Amino acid sequence: MNYVVKQRTQEKNYIMKDEKDNKVVNIREENGLINYNNDVQVVNNGDSPSNKSPKRIIEIIGLVMTLVCAFGSFMYTWGTINGRIGPLEDNVRGVKDSQEKTNKKISNISEAIASLTSDIEWIKRSVDTLESDAKAYKNSYNAAVCIPQTNLIKGISVNPQTTEFLSAPMWGQGDVIAKNFHTGKKYKAKDLMDKKILVPYKDDGQDAYFFGQFNKQNHWDGDCLINLYDKKRRLTMIMEGRYSDGDLLSYRQVGYYKNHSKQWVWNVSKRETKGSINTGETYTYYKNKNKKAAFTKKTVEASDIMSVADFKEWITGAMEGYYYGNTQNGAYNDNTGKAYLIKYDKGKKVRTLYCGKFKNGAFHDESGNAWYISYDAENSTYIYFKGKFVNNKPVETSTHKRENISLNEIYQIMKGKHFNESVDLHEK
Repeated sequence: MNYVVKQRTQEKNYIMKDEKDNKVVNIREENGLINYNNDVQVVNNGDSPSNKSPKRIIEIIGLVMTLVCAFGSFMYTWGTINGRIGPLEDNVRGVKDSQEKTNKKISNISEAIASLTSDIEWIKRSVDTLESDAKAYKNSYNAAVCIPQTNLIKGISVNPQTTEFLSAPMWGQGDVIAKNFHTGKKYKAKDLMDKKILVPYKDDGQDAYFFGQFNKQNHWDGDCLINLYDKKRRLTMIMEGRYSDGDLLSYRQVGYYKNHSKQWVWNVSKRETKGSINTGETYTYYKNKNKKAAFTKKTVEASDIMSVADFKEWITGAMEGYYYGNTQNGAYNDNTGKAYLIKYDKGKKVRTLYCGKFKNGAFHDESGNAWYISYDAENSTYIYFKGKFVNNKPVETSTHKRENISLNEIYQIMKGKHFNESVDLHEK
């Protein structure tokens, strides 16, 4: 038989009812224990699921609904949060990427600022030079055209074999050194100190024009130029020196000569003086025209004097060569082993590239470390030699001989070396 608790009395008696035949059984609780048969089912507090009150059921349902709603709200909130975590992570990654890009941009900006600072310094130096030149040109318009006396001619006579083209002035302040070309007025040295003067004169049969100045100490100072023209009024030389109280700091020079191929070329050099040695670079250009004077000694003005910068604007011939290294006594003389010479054809393709020492304008290096490449036009290939050179010629031995070389091999030889001008090779 199965019994369920119907009711618990105050005396701790349990009223049991047989579900099959409605038989009621009383069981008493003693000492906290309920004694019943094994076939009696006890439901605590006498509450049977079938006998729960409607109110209690509603409460349970409300509790369940509350829990369901709470769980649903939790799941919705979690879904919302989880849905937002993904975009948030993407945003974080985006911020990191943006930060990296910003840092890179900052780095690039820093580099650009450094480069700009360097450019500004260069511009400042250029402006200073331009201001100096402008001042010189301003003064030049008022330059006195002077007929030189013997003592002045001795100071400005040209020696093309040396950069010291101006001799130290050998006159006193009270000495007459020139007179006005137009009025005949005589000038003492003290009258012309710190003033630009334009002096036409004869130098070894050529028309020479000096434009410069000397200071109160009778020292050449600032930019001093000399232009030379032959009897046919063709420009033959420009010499331009920058002096500081008698000391030659740097110079530029223009001339022309026949190269080894018997072709006339213009020679344009830019150098700094270091004692008897001058260091810098020399450009040569194929001479395809002459610069003729449009003035005479009687009509010349300061604006007619050509600077090296003016000449480079006027020249139109292709580059014939480039030399980097030292000069001495008017020729390529370099014993450092760091000098080099590049020769071009009229298409600016390399005819010869030599790296090594020079003596009196020739390849001369007995160290065994000098080398050159030379283009063999007949066979459309380059020849390479490394070893000793004497008077422009390679000294061949059983272990050092001239040999054909490929373009790739030439590029390997030149790898890591820097040249100030282009090294464009003939392609086969």
